[in-house]
Amino acid sequence: MHNSVAPAVEWIMVLPTRRLTKQEESWAVPCAIPADDEGVKQIIGATIYNTPTELGMPGPYGLADSMTIFDNVFVPWERVFLNGE
Repeated sequence: MHNSVAPAVEWIMVLPTRRLTKQEESWAVPCAIPADDEGVKQIIGATIYNTPTELGMPGPYGLADSMTIFDNVFVPWERVFLNGE
């Protein structure tokens, strides 16, 4: 799923879409995972390379978006917020 600025964070908050049907409730598992956890893969695309000077920030710093792929990621129960609700 697409995540804005996910390559720059330590934790990823996973939230299910609101378009899930009753038959898809087992996929409705919001949780938090470390961004560098085993099995978490990010395909990253840079969107802005230089920070605009009018923001008064040092640079160059870029922004990036990513598509996050969960490849057999283990999530302990203490990081799960809801389970099918």
